Amino acid sequence: RFKGLLEQTYKNSLKTLFISLVIVYITGMIIGLSFYSFEDYYDWPTHEMSKRGHPNGLITGLCIAIVSGMAAGISITNGGINTLVGVAIAASIHPPLVNSAICMVHGFISGGEVLKEFVEIGGYSLILFIVNVCAIYLMAYLVFKFKGAKPFRKASTMWQFPKYNELGTEKDTEKD
Repeated sequence: RFKGLLEQTYKNSLKTLFISLVIVYITGMIIGLSFYSFEDYYDWPTHEMSKRGHPNGLITGLCIAIVSGMAAGISITNGGINTLVGVAIAASIHPPLVNSAICMVHGFISGGEVLKEFVEIGGYSLILFIVNVCAIYLMAYLVFKFKGAKPFRKASTMWQFPKYNELGTEKDTEKD
């Protein structure tokens, strides 16, 4: 029974994540289409767009994602979610994904030499997004393991942290 609940929770989480990412990407595409005619005004690619679309940007983004993942894990295991952690995670996930969509749309509309430049920036931005998601997940998982988090068996919450908050009881920790 518990295994089925856990599998369903994972499936629901992945479904929600996928739908959310598609919405963010489509929003980026709409922004790219909307601002295409203002290309000269904004002098695309901007510094921020280029920075996220360069191999060196992967290192900076990875550092932010590592700290965000650790902060998320610590915040959750201490009994709550800090809004600053949510902002940090959003700052390391959304901008590269939206940047990728904007650059891909702009490159395909423009064609020619611009296509190559913008597809390269968009590709690196997409890689940065993937690296950030993996780093956040891995760091939060390591914090959970370090702090002794165990799957929660008696509530809709997926994890329990008996040493750090009131969710667990002595019985729960002795069974596991």
